[in-house]
Parts: sequence; C-alpha cells; structure tokens
Amino acid sequence: MIIKFGSKSQVTIPAIIVHKLNLNRGDKINCRIEKNDIVLSPVRFEQKKCNDSIKDSNKKIFRL
Repeated sequence: MIIKFGSKSQVTIPAIIVHKLNLNRGDKINCRIEKNDIVLSPVRFEQKKCNDSIKDSNKKIFRL
C-alpha cells in the first residue's frame, strides 16, 4: 500500500489498517528503521519507570 508523505513529516495510516489493528486516537506507535525500511508497530502497553512501580506496589501492601 502506498501512502503520501504529508506536511510536518506526517503520514496517514489507511483506515483498513487502523481497523484491523484496532487502533484508536491517542494510541502510541513505535517507529524504527530496519535495513532501509520504516517499520511502524502499535505499542500495546507502557512500561512504568522502576521507581513508579515500586511506589505503586508499596501502596498495595497492608500490614497487620
């Protein structure tokens, strides 16, 4: 599928791909270069910083 490179270095992902991958406005997309190709892939989860995870886990500990 060929798409046009737009203003501000933007590209539009065709609706059929958006639907097939269940993408929504605001979703994050990973962009990388493999050999001489641009590869886009959806980010399905975000990793928290280690410190944030520790803070969150401490809130869930109940002491008797």
